[in-house]
Amino acid sequence: MTRLHLLAGVSLWLLAAATAPAADVILNEYNSVGSSRYLDDDNYADLSGVRVDKQDAYFATLPALAGDGRVQGNGGNWFELVVTGDHVDMRGWQLRWAEMDKFENDGTTIWAPAVGGFAPNQGIITLADDPAWSDLRAGTIITFSELAGFQVDTTPQGSNINFNDFADPLSSDGSYEAQVDLSTDVSFTPQADDWWIHVSTRDEAGKASPLVTTVYNTVDASFSLDPAGSFSTGNDDWELTIVDAQTNVVFGPSGEVQIGQGLNSREVFKLEGTPSAALTGTEADGLYNDGTSSTFGQPNEWDGGMQQDFSALRSWAAAADNADFNGDGTVDGGDLLIWQRNYPTASGAGVADGDANSDHAVDANDLTAWQSQFGPVGAPLGAAVPEPQAVVLALLAIASLRTGRPRRFRCGR
Repeated sequence: MTRLHLLAGVSLWLLAAATAPAADVILNEYNSVGSSRYLDDDNYADLSGVRVDKQDAYFATLPALAGDGRVQGNGGNWFELVVTGDHVDMRGWQLRWAEMDKFENDGTTIWAPAVGGFAPNQGIITLADDPAWSDLRAGTIITFSELAGFQVDTTPQGSNINFNDFADPLSSDGSYEAQVDLSTDVSFTPQADDWWIHVSTRDEAGKASPLVTTVYNTVDASFSLDPAGSFSTGNDDWELTIVDAQTNVVFGPSGEVQIGQGLNSREVFKLEGTPSAALTGTEADGLYNDGTSSTFGQPNEWDGGMQQDFSALRSWAAAADNADFNGDGTVDGGDLLIWQRNYPTASGAGVADGDANSDHAVDANDLTAWQSQFGPVGAPLGAAVPEPQAVVLALLAIASLRTGRPRRFRCGR
């Protein structure tokens, strides 16, 4: 770390600290494993040929990898956020990243200041004006990967195995036996314990209505701008600042410099504690650290089997359903009409659309909630009897369940 960069990083931190309120979204983890290296070692196995006991928890669940989450590069460039506020609208937000001690770029200054007269690697990921970002619930994990997927060569070469196609394009035997899918998936069903939204920036770059857009100054070996949708993470003083649609700093900058830890190219950066809106992403939190336990899209883990506690953030999912879709204090035929107009909707829905159970869908479960809550809000269950017109509408609605076809709000997929 250079002295000039330290001063630049401190200046950015002071500017953010002067204006940052409680953070509705925080940085939770990012990958700094080099493309040709592995977690906790340069190789898959140690010098005695024994597999190093570090892997990514998510990759270990993939059948294609046969339970072995120790993969060269650990998935490439990716980072992870946690939503700590509730009903957060992230449309138009910017995720500003920089590697303040890396200068492999075209010289453009996008947002981060020059260091010693040179622009560091940097870029901005901007979230689109899309329903997928309009109502994010507390406890949601959001991951961003550069790649939409990668191939893995599972054929051993000496004591090494699980070579990726972006560091070893020829592979050890000329073929790849496994495919890891990192394409965008914004499905969100907390009732089924799915709290994870994932976006691949390169995947989105090829779409007519992308969920995110990117600008960056990084170049390849021939000094041509990297492919559309590119960004990077790494161990060259990487940092992230989260900015809302009004350009207010929500969180950060946070990264290697701000937490006072030096990452190497065999580690990840992670929050080793409960996600909270009170965190600043700096050394003052005392919770951010470097480590070799990686958990892409899942609660972080660290020494001694410790794991992040999301129970407080996700307590809303156990709360009572709300079928008062028009907010008039009574669950009645008017609310049923709202449900009927929007049924079926697969994603992107809110209470005003007929989503009673906050799963962002309008489906039969919401009709069941309407039936059970019919009457004044707060009245004992079963205390009210639906009026005849509402009964007829409900019967028609139930009949429609047999013939309706799901639709989705546009989510750029």
